Amino acid sequence: MNNLTYQLNSFIAFHNILVRKARHTDKYDIQSLLSDSTVADLHTLDISNRFQALSLDEGDVESQWTAISSAIRESADKVVGRRQPTRKP
Repeated sequence: MNNLTYQLNSFIAFHNILVRKARHTDKYDIQSLLSDSTVADLHTLDISNRFQALSLDEGDVESQWTAISSAIRESADKVVGRRQPTRKP
């Protein structure tokens, strides 16, 4: 397993932990991600492609984290979508 694959798997695992913890406070449609395996597969593929495009060997930790978190957010916006607000009667 090469270094990039290891980093990618670590970031995906970390992202999955964050998604599980933030179910009730996030603004993304997590229910579609959890219930529809097609959406989950597309999200995983999109994040994988974005991480392969990143060059994480350069810069400090803060700039690397900014690049990683923006890649995750952009992928969630593109694939998962935003949660529709619910109105109370």
